[in-house]
Amino acid sequence: ITKSLTKSDVNGSSRLLLPRKLVLDHILVYLDNVEVAAVYEEEGLEVTVLDVDTDTHHILAFKLWSSSKSYVLAKNWSSDFVRRRGLSENREIGIRWDRRPGSRSLEFTLFD
Repeated sequence: ITKSLTKSDVNGSSRLLLPRKLVLDHILVYLDNVEVAAVYEEEGLEVTVLDVDTDTHHILAFKLWSSSKSYVLAKNWSSDFVRRRGLSENREIGIRWDRRPGSRSLEFTLFD
């Protein structure tokens, strides 16, 4: 999934909004029923996000944001990515689900 960061992704809202169709096509299809159910719960599914550029691992919550019916990465997004990496609006990022069975992790990279 590639995404150009929006103002709301980096303004302290503490969440990264992910394109719904791309999440359905490239993430949810690899989750088992228990994991998918967790995505729809208040706390979300705890996932490890590997920042491939810095070789660091971070724990975030992947969930459906009920107010907009959008999927988000939340919990430590602002501290672990926006501030640490100095992310700003219009920067291009990539997110990829690790498809190995049981991995429950994403890979993150900054393209520019």
